[in-house]
Amino acid sequence: MSSGSSWDRWPCHHACTAFFKIAAEHVVEHIPEKLALYTDRKGRAEIEVGYVHFRASHGLPELHEISWAIRVARKKGWGMAFFEMNIGADQQGFLDLNTREGFEVLAPPLSATTDEDRREFAFRDARGHPVVTLRHQPRGSIPLPFYPFTTEVWTQPRDGPLQRRLFRWWGTANAHLSPAVASTFADHEFFRGVPAFRADPTPFQVMSSARETWSAAQLFTTPADWA
Repeated sequence: MSSGSSWDRWPCHHACTAFFKIAAEHVVEHIPEKLALYTDRKGRAEIEVGYVHFRASHGLPELHEISWAIRVARKKGWGMAFFEMNIGADQQGFLDLNTREGFEVLAPPLSATTDEDRREFAFRDARGHPVVTLRHQPRGSIPLPFYPFTTEVWTQPRDGPLQRRLFRWWGTANAHLSPAVASTFADHEFFRGVPAFRADPTPFQVMSSARETWSAAQLFTTPADWA
């Protein structure tokens, strides 16, 4: 990664981001003191779960990633912000790279069973135990370009400082008119003690990339320590 206006680009075949409401008391203790938990008018917190099928890049083969984060109040600019909680993937080199970048990862690699036509993305751990299955309807509604928008992504490496980076999506995504269909979260260490299985999907907040968009990519700036 490089600093300034440069972006580290990760090309992908397909991605899906879904949002879920959860009681604030289940997640607030995981938020660093320098960040503020985002809550809606009913006092509920929000978690984001994202699936990405990455193309081969950065010296790695193509791979499948599942990640989740807790929404927080944005510090600078406008838009959404998240404290990244955990990343899982079916490729060890990708996990190693993300560990060096300051992300929490679940190791060893997960196994992924995905069906992009049916929009079903299932992950199991090395013991064969289910972790998460993210599902959504095959068809989206409104295609939206996402490249102008940025999201704050916060991480805090163990024994390290709070770090901020910007994220943006390059390509076209479909905004769905109904929530994720029958997504399931196991009571698993991937969720770091948060009972994600109690979370409820949020209508109108499921974004998936168009399967035929081969130019799709995720982009990140270099992380910067937050004083």
